[in-house]
Amino acid sequence: MQFRLTAAQERAMDALMTGASVTAAAKVAGVNRNTVSDWLNRHTGFVAEYGRRRRELWSALRGRLSALATKAVDVLEAELDEAGPKRLDAAIHVLRATSLYDAGDREVAVEFAGTVMEAIAALPAEYKATVVMAVEERLQALGIV
Repeated sequence: MQFRLTAAQERAMDALMTGASVTAAAKVAGVNRNTVSDWLNRHTGFVAEYGRRRRELWSALRGRLSALATKAVDVLEAELDEAGPKRLDAAIHVLRATSLYDAGDREVAVEFAGTVMEAIAALPAEYKATVVMAVEERLQALGIV
């Protein structure tokens, strides 16, 4: 059910849906910051419409992120063959956003670790130490080890 909002409330809502702060949304709407805060906390219609629009927005974004997951997995596969930490970081962020990276599935984690170790083992000796050190640094930066 959609609630009818005033013009100022619509402007504030649109700003909030694009990630604006309460202060920025108030400025766009031409009202005081406290007014937008009150709408978000006490105005039943505004709160309901805000929740409905956020659910709609997140649903659309989840669909887009899920579609990117396949590409992210492709990047991870390519990364095993060719070094590129920036591409790997991007792939990990997409996988985390879709809850695939931190799925908590021990078997998947063990299998992935085994694949990485096999790829490192297949490297020429002069590259192994550098790659292992880079992997360890990245894991530390991610807070994994």
